[in-house]
Amino acid sequence: MKKSNKNTVLKAIIALIVVAVLLTWITPSATFSEGQFSAGDFERVGIFDLSTYSLMSFSYFSNVFAFLFIIAGFSMFLNRLDAFKKIVKSIASKLKGKELAFLIGSLVFYGVLASIIKDSFVLLVFAPLTIAIMTELKQSKINTFIASFGGILLGTLASTYNGTVTSILKQTFTSIKDFNTELIVSVALFVVGGALLVVLALQDSKKKNFEATENILESKSTLAEKVKAKKVSTLPLIIIGVLVSVISVLSMIDWSGMFGVNIFSDLATQITESTIGGVTVFKYLFGQTSIAFGEWTLYLISGLLVINTLILALIYRVKFDEVIDSYLDGFRAYAKPIFAVFLIYVVFETNWFFPTLATVYNWILNTFGDNSFTWIIVSMIGSIFASSYEYLITPLSGFFTSVGTNSQDVVAFATQLGSGLVAFVAPTSIFLALGLTILNIDYKKYLKFIWKFFAAMFVISILVLIILV
Repeated sequence: MKKSNKNTVLKAIIALIVVAVLLTWITPSATFSEGQFSAGDFERVGIFDLSTYSLMSFSYFSNVFAFLFIIAGFSMFLNRLDAFKKIVKSIASKLKGKELAFLIGSLVFYGVLASIIKDSFVLLVFAPLTIAIMTELKQSKINTFIASFGGILLGTLASTYNGTVTSILKQTFTSIKDFNTELIVSVALFVVGGALLVVLALQDSKKKNFEATENILESKSTLAEKVKAKKVSTLPLIIIGVLVSVISVLSMIDWSGMFGVNIFSDLATQITESTIGGVTVFKYLFGQTSIAFGEWTLYLISGLLVINTLILALIYRVKFDEVIDSYLDGFRAYAKPIFAVFLIYVVFETNWFFPTLATVYNWILNTFGDNSFTWIIVSMIGSIFASSYEYLITPLSGFFTSVGTNSQDVVAFATQLGSGLVAFVAPTSIFLALGLTILNIDYKKYLKFIWKFFAAMFVISILVLIILV
């Protein structure tokens, strides 16, 4: 495999770790509380501080790391199944000459789900199939990125009912009674942004030196080699794949909190409380963890993937040793993406426990005033050092809930746009880093591709905020 990505995204993240540490040495800790800026003493990060808080991320974000390891193993297992290869080749053969339609459809698929789902990490369940198909179609790396990870980023930017964006937003800005206008604008931005990404992807694919997609999970070894590929039935894999996909999506939508739908929680209660011979068999079978759709976590999705791996292994007569080898090889293949996520959390942990950026935010507010530009710029800077929207808003709630007092809904929307926009360019954007490392895309080349989209969407976002105000 030709290695075109010389760890550029990892180097960029490490550079931000250095910046976060240096800020603690030259800037005192500072916070915003109830709209008031407060500067404290210097809380400089030492060598052992960095070591301690860095490794603590494995504890704080164990659900993410566990899921990434499981999805890596599951993806490798799939890529080695003859049935999976047969499905990929069949789909790709039908998509010959329709690559653009697939690109748009996939972008919309990931984007819509990311806009409404509780945790976008679950969408990585679909990545193995998307990447495998784009590889078979000999599409460019950028096209594959846009068709998958680009869709997730776009859906987060144009969030409508995303549990880690819109839900957090409404919990923070409690004075907002009506957010309908912003939801409509989000849909419009999704359409405009999606169109821009498709146009740019088409331009990239027309370059003579474009890089074709490389599947890092592709392997010459095949599981269950005694069964000839021609005789392998794809039906069991299709049925299980559809079930896993549907369950993964339905289970990670906040039905009760965002949509006021309680049917799934009521159904789960009925199932677990039902008795057979006076014994709550299903409650003991499923355990104490809630099985209601909308209340699932990445831990449960990980368990679902492992269970289905074992079921597929039985169906396709795969030896248990081969299953274990597939998972171990998957861990190795995903080493760089998972390490990138770890480094991103190091940036976050450093900024979270040693806050210094409030000084920068205060300077921006005093220099540019209380307006749309200030709100979105502060959101963008904060998002570079925060691993998700939740960790942007939590420490800055005192800042954001005190500016634009007559336009709090617009301030809230500005935080969503700022966070979503910077996710397309900042190396500390988790889905950007995952996409670049999994697809082996050079970060510098990616920036040359995405800057037009970023610039256009930034201008559009500022204009939208001004109009809304």
